Amino acid sequence: MKILLPLVCALALAAPLSAFSQAYAFKTTPSVARPGPGDKACKRPEYPKSSVRNGEEGTVTLEFVMNRDGAILEGKVLKSSGFVELDRTALVALAKCAFKFPEGKEEPASVILQYVWTLE
Repeated sequence: MKILLPLVCALALAAPLSAFSQAYAFKTTPSVARPGPGDKACKRPEYPKSSVRNGEEGTVTLEFVMNRDGAILEGKVLKSSGFVELDRTALVALAKCAFKFPEGKEEPASVILQYVWTLE
C-alpha cells in the first residue's frame, strides 16, 4: 500500500497541472490577426534577449490564415522551436509581413513557413 500512495497522489495532481498549463499557454499566445496587406519590407525578428542569454536556438513552423487582400485572420505555431519566447516572437513579428495570396486557392488560404533561430 505504501508504494501505491505516491502513484495515486501523482495521478491526482496530473490533471490539475495539465489543465493549468493548457490555460496558461492559451493566455500567453498572442492574437496576430491584422487588417490589410501588411509590411512589404518584412523585418527580421529581433532575437529575444532572454533567449540569447540562455543560448536558445531552434526552428518554429508557423501557419497564417489570410484573405485575398492579405489580411491575417489567424496565426498559430504548428511546430514549436522548443522555446516559448522564440515561438511567440516569430509569430508576432512575421504576422506583420505582407504575404501574397496563393494562386488557385479559395479564400481563406493558409501560408505555412518556418523561421530558424540561430545564434551567431
